[in-house]
Amino acid sequence: EYIVATKTEGFILKSYVKEGDEVDVGDPLFQLSGDVQSAQLDNALAQYNDALFKVSSESPQIKSLNTQIEQAKSQVDLDRKNYDRYSALIKTNAVSKLEFEKSKLQYEASISELQVLEKSLEDLFISVQLNLENAESQLKIQQDYYGDYFIKSAKKGEVLNVFKEQGELAKRGESLAKIGSGTTIAKLFIAEEDINHIKVGQKTKIALNTDKEKPVNAVVSKIYPAFDVAEQSFILEA
Repeated sequence: EYIVATKTEGFILKSYVKEGDEVDVGDPLFQLSGDVQSAQLDNALAQYNDALFKVSSESPQIKSLNTQIEQAKSQVDLDRKNYDRYSALIKTNAVSKLEFEKSKLQYEASISELQVLEKSLEDLFISVQLNLENAESQLKIQQDYYGDYFIKSAKKGEVLNVFKEQGELAKRGESLAKIGSGTTIAKLFIAEEDINHIKVGQKTKIALNTDKEKPVNAVVSKIYPAFDVAEQSFILEA
């Protein structure tokens, strides 16, 4: 058996189970109200989508820098050809040294401008990627919080008790239901003078008040070592 409890507080909007229902792992049990959390989740999702867009090729910042880089590459190519031409002409004294130096400086400036733009794009990628990771982390946190308002079964079993009805307020840590699974366990009380005759693994027959003529076969699975003062008995499971 295990107790289904809440991690948060809210009114029970919907109860999906009743006593006697069979449930599997992940089956919905209860839905709690969570308007504030829903709004926070929507906000986190919007921030995540915005961050996701900013790392894509359609991002205005990235598109702008890519355009500038392509233009800068074209300028570098043009200035390199001009510099090569002046380098050849200076050897025959067809141009002045000043004109040659200007073409060289222009070529170097174009390369420097391209490097600055490429570094800016690299920094931008790092920044938007970090922003995306943070937004993704916040979205995951909000999804986990919001998931607390949708209570699901942690294991397969039978709903033994439902403690809260639809419409009631459920506080944090409050029990909503009890679910049991596995074989039936009988809790037996044994007198002090009889305990030494009982061993784990011993077969036994248990007569139930509901049907005394048909005893149930069982096997002793556990003997509690401590004497229960309240019951004035030893307790075992079968």
